[in-house]
Amino acid sequence: MTLVHAARSILRKDIERLWPAITFTLVFLIVWTWQESTRPITAGATPIPQSNWLDFALPFAWSLLIALAIQQDPLTGDREFWPTLPCGWRPLLAAKAAFIAVFVQFPYFLATAAILLARHFNPAQHIPHLFWKQLVLLALILPATAAATVTKNMAQFLLLPIAVASAAVFLSGNSTFANYNDDSWDMRWNLALIVLATGAAAAVLLQFTKRYTVRSRIVAAIFAIAAASAYNYLSRDASAAVYGATHPARATQSAPSVNLASREPDADMLRGYYNYRRATTLIPIDINLASPAHLDQISLELTTASGERFNAHWQTVSNEPGRDRIVTNIISFDSSTVPEC
Repeated sequence: MTLVHAARSILRKDIERLWPAITFTLVFLIVWTWQESTRPITAGATPIPQSNWLDFALPFAWSLLIALAIQQDPLTGDREFWPTLPCGWRPLLAAKAAFIAVFVQFPYFLATAAILLARHFNPAQHIPHLFWKQLVLLALILPATAAATVTKNMAQFLLLPIAVASAAVFLSGNSTFANYNDDSWDMRWNLALIVLATGAAAAVLLQFTKRYTVRSRIVAAIFAIAAASAYNYLSRDASAAVYGATHPARATQSAPSVNLASREPDADMLRGYYNYRRATTLIPIDINLASPAHLDQISLELTTASGERFNAHWQTVSNEPGRDRIVTNIISFDSSTVPEC
């Protein structure tokens, strides 16, 4: 039995067994495409924020479909029928990959192209962006594929989202970005997704090729913990550094300058920073932008002549309507004496 023939036979068997679930996800995708195509936009071509429950339901439906397809031929345990067939793991992996490509990736590609057409854009002119969205979708469904590969049945698979959601709620209060509203250079999600997708791909390949269930689960768990740590504990400076390294400024852009200002903090500002438990030094600064740009609260550290270091404290971002971003021009330092700059 050739690899292509064996893979085609496995794919046909999965389609015959799972056609109701396939139809269900395709209906979800059609409804989502229609909603995204008819969503009103403002004059500035910025979509009006609207909650769409399908943004969450559709990925969950895809995850369930992938899990059902993978577990038609389970990879855990020692009582599966498929290892006795003269085909090996290669046709099985090819069949499952083809199933995901045909019923998840390709329909999503058509859906995004249809949305562009409905918005009067030519999809042929946006092929790189469409393929980029395919790559992002692949990174998102790889963890679901890995979970289905290392679990024994659907009950175990469904326990994982519950555990992940519980861990997310538990860790959300420890995030280093608790008061961080500007996500323009927030790279936590990107880095976490890359780490998670890498670990998921490694676990899938290890389980398909060797069927080392315990090792595959350990690999998946290690990368999942690493992804969660990157998302929750990555510092602002590290996130900004990653964004700056991956998004270099254009040649026409000039770097902003930050200088000490000559003005004195007013009485209201001094009262706002007053704390009887510590001595606070307020240093006014000027930020000059040579080209239109946006600055979030800057990070600043002062070093005294004796080698002591003082790190700036972050102000709480304003919750006033229309002010989701502010620029800090007063930096506060805890010290017993004024640092010598």
